[in-house]
Amino acid sequence: MRNVSYIPIVIPVVNTVGRSIARALVVLPVLSALACGPGNLRPSELTPKEQQVQLFEKDEAPDCTLFEDYGPITVESGSSLTPGTFDSSKAKLRRTAAEMGATSVRITSHTTAGKIDRATGVAIKCLKRPG
Repeated sequence: MRNVSYIPIVIPVVNTVGRSIARALVVLPVLSALACGPGNLRPSELTPKEQQVQLFEKDEAPDCTLFEDYGPITVESGSSLTPGTFDSSKAKLRRTAAEMGATSVRITSHTTAGKIDRATGVAIKCLKRPG
């Protein structure tokens, strides 16, 4: 009887798996670079605080008459693989405003360039009148 060893078969398999992992580590950053962009945010992904941020257009007014101006904010949605949407940009405006402590955003512009959807607005915080 002859002794048969299976080790020579295992080593090429391990080397093949190792090479596959190494290739994946090289390819993944390249793929992520191809999909570069800010991505999309679904309105359903917002927290309750973020959902409460009011959005209004240039010709509309907020629910309050006394407010603090937090300044302009600009957001982008989409990537090279996924087109941005205005709903996603509005969700991002809400999220950014909530992070600043604002309660409303007056949308001042909305543009689309390629697959990127861009929205700009002014974040404000409604204040209660004294008395």
